[in-house]
Amino acid sequence: MLAGPDGPTEDTRHAKDPAIARGRAAKIGLYACTVFLFIAAASELMPSIDVLIALDVNKILGQPLVFLGAADLILGLLLLLQMVTLYPVVRFRAALGLGFIGFLFWVRGETPPLLAIVAGSAGLYLSTIFTSFFSLGISVGLGLAGMLGFAYYMLM
Repeated sequence: MLAGPDGPTEDTRHAKDPAIARGRAAKIGLYACTVFLFIAAASELMPSIDVLIALDVNKILGQPLVFLGAADLILGLLLLLQMVTLYPVVRFRAALGLGFIGFLFWVRGETPPLLAIVAGSAGLYLSTIFTSFFSLGISVGLGLAGMLGFAYYMLM
Protein backbone atom coordinates (compact mmCIF):
# COMPACT_ATOMS: atom_id res chain seq x y z
CA MET A 1 0.00 0.00 0.00
CA LEU A 2 2.86 2.38 0.70
CA ALA A 3 4.34 1.74 -2.78
CA GLY A 4 1.18 3.07 -4.50
CA PRO A 5 2.36 6.68 -4.99
CA ASP A 6 5.53 5.44 -6.68
CA GLY A 7 3.55 4.02 -9.58
CA PRO A 8 1.51 0.95 -10.45
CA THR A 9 2.08 -1.99 -8.13
CA GLU A 10 0.94 -5.59 -8.36
CA ASP A 11 -2.26 -4.62 -6.59
CA THR A 12 -3.07 -1.60 -8.78
CA ARG A 13 -1.93 -2.66 -12.27
CA HIS A 14 -5.46 -3.56 -13.33
CA ALA A 15 -6.89 -0.15 -12.37
CA LYS A 16 -7.06 2.46 -15.11
CA ASP A 17 -6.29 6.06 -14.30
CA PRO A 18 -9.12 8.29 -15.59
CA ALA A 19 -6.83 11.31 -15.81
CA ILE A 20 -4.56 9.51 -18.26
CA ALA A 21 -7.56 8.50 -20.37
CA ARG A 22 -8.87 12.08 -20.42
CA GLY A 23 -5.42 13.32 -21.45
CA ARG A 24 -5.28 10.87 -24.34
CA ALA A 25 -8.77 11.86 -25.46
CA ALA A 26 -7.84 15.54 -25.28
CA LYS A 27 -4.77 14.90 -27.44
CA ILE A 28 -6.92 13.09 -30.02
CA GLY A 29 -9.28 16.08 -29.98
CA LEU A 30 -6.34 18.43 -30.55
CA TYR A 31 -5.15 16.44 -33.56
CA ALA A 32 -8.69 16.23 -34.93
CA CYS A 33 -9.17 20.01 -34.65
CA THR A 34 -5.86 20.53 -36.45
CA VAL A 35 -6.95 18.26 -39.30
CA PHE A 36 -10.36 19.94 -39.49
CA LEU A 37 -8.79 23.39 -39.76
CA PHE A 38 -6.35 22.30 -42.47
CA ILE A 39 -9.17 20.73 -44.49
CA ALA A 40 -11.24 23.89 -44.09
CA ALA A 41 -8.29 26.12 -45.05
CA ALA A 42 -7.62 24.11 -48.20
CA SER A 43 -11.32 24.14 -49.08
CA GLU A 44 -11.54 27.90 -48.70
CA LEU A 45 -8.23 28.85 -50.35
CA MET A 46 -8.04 26.46 -53.32
CA PRO A 47 -11.03 27.84 -55.31
CA SER A 48 -9.42 31.30 -55.22
CA ILE A 49 -5.82 30.26 -55.78
CA ASP A 50 -5.55 32.11 -59.10
CA VAL A 51 -6.63 35.34 -57.39
CA LEU A 52 -4.10 34.78 -54.61
CA ILE A 53 -1.26 34.12 -57.04
CA ALA A 54 -2.08 37.26 -59.03
CA LEU A 55 -1.90 39.32 -55.79
CA ASP A 56 -4.57 41.71 -57.02
CA VAL A 57 -5.93 43.34 -53.86
CA ASN A 58 -9.27 44.29 -55.43
CA LYS A 59 -9.93 40.72 -56.52
CA ILE A 60 -8.82 39.31 -53.17
CA LEU A 61 -11.24 41.61 -51.37
CA GLY A 62 -14.03 40.18 -53.54
CA GLN A 63 -13.33 36.67 -52.18
CA PRO A 64 -14.39 36.67 -48.51
CA LEU A 65 -13.57 33.01 -47.93
CA VAL A 66 -9.89 33.74 -48.56
CA PHE A 67 -9.64 35.59 -45.25
CA LEU A 68 -11.36 32.80 -43.35
CA GLY A 69 -9.08 30.29 -45.07
CA ALA A 70 -5.99 32.25 -44.05
CA ALA A 71 -7.26 32.38 -40.46
CA ASP A 72 -7.90 28.62 -40.56
CA LEU A 73 -4.39 27.99 -41.85
CA ILE A 74 -2.83 30.10 -39.09
CA LEU A 75 -4.99 28.46 -36.41
CA GLY A 76 -4.14 25.01 -37.76
CA LEU A 77 -0.43 25.77 -37.64
CA LEU A 78 -0.72 27.07 -34.09
CA LEU A 79 -2.67 23.98 -33.00
CA LEU A 80 0.01 21.86 -34.69
CA LEU A 81 2.37 23.48 -32.18
CA GLN A 82 -0.05 22.27 -29.46
CA MET A 83 -1.25 25.70 -28.34
CA VAL A 84 -4.41 24.49 -26.64
CA THR A 85 -4.82 27.92 -25.07
CA LEU A 86 -6.30 28.93 -28.44
CA TYR A 87 -9.36 26.70 -27.96
CA PRO A 88 -11.64 29.71 -27.31
CA VAL A 89 -10.47 31.17 -30.64
CA VAL A 90 -11.10 27.83 -32.36
CA ARG A 91 -14.61 27.74 -30.86
CA PHE A 92 -15.22 31.27 -32.12
CA ARG A 93 -13.98 30.23 -35.56
CA ALA A 94 -16.37 27.27 -35.56
CA ALA A 95 -19.28 29.57 -34.77
CA LEU A 96 -18.10 32.17 -37.29
CA GLY A 97 -17.67 29.54 -39.99
CA LEU A 98 -21.08 28.12 -39.30
CA GLY A 99 -22.72 31.53 -39.34
CA PHE A 100 -20.88 33.10 -42.27
CA ILE A 101 -20.45 30.17 -44.64
CA GLY A 102 -23.78 28.68 -43.60
CA PHE A 103 -25.48 31.97 -44.42
CA LEU A 104 -23.82 32.04 -47.86
CA PHE A 105 -25.08 28.54 -48.65
CA TRP A 106 -28.52 29.22 -47.19
CA VAL A 107 -28.97 32.35 -49.33
CA ARG A 108 -28.01 30.39 -52.44
CA GLY A 109 -30.43 27.61 -51.48
CA GLU A 110 -27.71 24.93 -51.45
CA THR A 111 -28.75 22.44 -48.78
CA PRO A 112 -26.06 19.68 -49.00
CA PRO A 113 -23.08 22.00 -48.45
CA LEU A 114 -25.05 23.81 -45.74
CA LEU A 115 -25.51 20.52 -43.89
CA ALA A 116 -21.83 19.69 -44.42
CA ILE A 117 -20.65 22.98 -42.91
CA VAL A 118 -23.08 22.57 -40.00
CA ALA A 119 -21.68 19.10 -39.29
CA GLY A 120 -18.07 20.23 -39.74
CA SER A 121 -18.43 23.28 -37.51
CA ALA A 122 -20.29 21.31 -34.85
CA GLY A 123 -17.59 18.64 -34.90
CA LEU A 124 -14.87 21.27 -34.65
CA TYR A 125 -16.58 22.95 -31.72
CA LEU A 126 -17.39 19.74 -29.86
CA SER A 127 -13.88 18.34 -30.34
CA THR A 128 -12.54 21.16 -28.21
CA ILE A 129 -14.95 20.36 -25.37
CA PHE A 130 -15.16 16.58 -24.89
CA THR A 131 -12.61 14.53 -22.96
CA SER A 132 -14.36 11.14 -23.04
CA PHE A 133 -13.58 8.74 -25.84
CA PHE A 134 -17.19 7.99 -26.76
CA SER A 135 -18.28 11.63 -27.05
CA LEU A 136 -15.05 12.59 -28.75
CA GLY A 137 -15.40 9.76 -31.26
CA ILE A 138 -18.87 10.96 -32.26
CA SER A 139 -17.75 14.57 -32.58
CA VAL A 140 -14.61 13.66 -34.55
CA GLY A 141 -16.65 11.49 -36.92
CA LEU A 142 -19.23 14.21 -37.35
CA GLY A 143 -16.59 16.88 -37.92
CA LEU A 144 -14.55 14.78 -40.34
CA ALA A 145 -17.60 13.87 -42.41
CA GLY A 146 -18.74 17.50 -42.45
CA MET A 147 -15.36 18.98 -43.37
CA LEU A 148 -14.76 16.40 -46.09
CA GLY A 149 -18.23 17.08 -47.48
CA PHE A 150 -17.50 20.80 -47.43
CA ALA A 151 -14.17 20.19 -49.20
CA TYR A 152 -15.87 18.00 -51.79
CA TYR A 153 -18.41 20.69 -52.55
CA MET A 154 -15.91 23.57 -52.63
CA LEU A 155 -13.33 21.79 -54.78
CA MET A 156 -15.77 20.39 -57.35
